Amino acid sequence: MTKLKISLLAILFILCSITAFGAKNQITFNSSDKPIMVNKSSATFSVILESNPTTGYSWFLVKYDSNLIVPVSQKYYPLNTKLIGAGGYEKWVFRVKPAGLVVPQIIFVQLAYTRPWNLENYKPVTFKVVTYGS
Repeated sequence: MTKLKISLLAILFILCSITAFGAKNQITFNSSDKPIMVNKSSATFSVILESNPTTGYSWFLVKYDSNLIVPVSQKYYPLNTKLIGAGGYEKWVFRVKPAGLVVPQIIFVQLAYTRPWNLENYKPVTFKVVTYGS
């Protein structure tokens, strides 16, 4: 199977997974240019990122405002459990605290894909979370 076919199958699998997880307030991969919209009725949001821990790389939470956001969970999902070394994705779930929903605002969350023994050399990915009325 060609790399293109494998990539297309991986994207299809991830899109199906997103549907299974519920796509509300969710950003996929490094589309950090799109803001995540959050309001009082749906204060939880998630970010899905490509990942391959067999390479030694993992996603790390670098920076966020702990007064406004709470990390809820992080889990790795392999795309193909039959292929050794095959990548997958990580799903990070966050919740905006009530203090983050008092007035409309932009909150930033930074994650970095790096190896734990090489924490000096990483480029963070910044996600914008926009809170607005109910």
